[in-house]
Amino acid sequence: MAEAAHKQNTYIQPKDKDIPLWRYMSFGRFVDLLSSSQLFFCRTDRFIDQYEGYINSFTNSLIDGLFTEFKNAEEMRKNLKWLLGETKRLSFINCWHMNHSESLSMWETYCSNGEGVAVKSKFENLLHGINDPNLGSMHIRPIRYAEKVEEEVNLANFLNLLNYKRPEYKYENELRVLLFYTQGIDDPNEKDKIIIQAPEFGQKISVDLNILVDEIYVAPNAPEWFYELVKKLTTLTYQKPVLKSAFHR
Repeated sequence: MAEAAHKQNTYIQPKDKDIPLWRYMSFGRFVDLLSSSQLFFCRTDRFIDQYEGYINSFTNSLIDGLFTEFKNAEEMRKNLKWLLGETKRLSFINCWHMNHSESLSMWETYCSNGEGVAVKSKFENLLHGINDPNLGSMHIRPIRYAEKVEEEVNLANFLNLLNYKRPEYKYENELRVLLFYTQGIDDPNEKDKIIIQAPEFGQKISVDLNILVDEIYVAPNAPEWFYELVKKLTTLTYQKPVLKSAFHR
């Protein structure tokens, strides 16, 4: 395997440095996390919201104003737009919810059937708990919610386009862990060229659950047998508190 780019990690803490982080997930995803000690990172272009990393009219107008001094300006603009599209294909995201308490709307969105789990963590846990030696560059930062991204569009850093979501997602209050896929193979037909074939849907990244996880919560409408099952599965390998949701009746 070859490295397509030098690793360059960037981190931006939430304004409230002590705010807890929550990851809401299905029971199946939780069992996979426990058994594999790996977090799933979804490829950005596989999200349901196709506006993730979307090149809007403003971004297009910026690109259309570039390279005017070159004879092949149109080709250069076309290549840049292609490169921005490739950024989505080579970017993988894991999402966390920032909140000092549980969020009922997040429970309803991700665990509406009652058989769901929320893992509670914090910013420092992410920094030290994600420990996969095969990582490409990693970027951790809160998401900004806006109709337009004019104020901070920087085409010198394509990943900035992945730091925005539309206002209707503001309830997610998301902190995003983004990996840029850099592994590739040498091109047999061209010296010093690397072919990057990113995983089709996502990739699983090794984590240290003893560092990453503070507490585990079961969904508000979870039956008692489900709560006991989550406790039993967790204590088989990890000594982490398993709690009922504050919304549990």
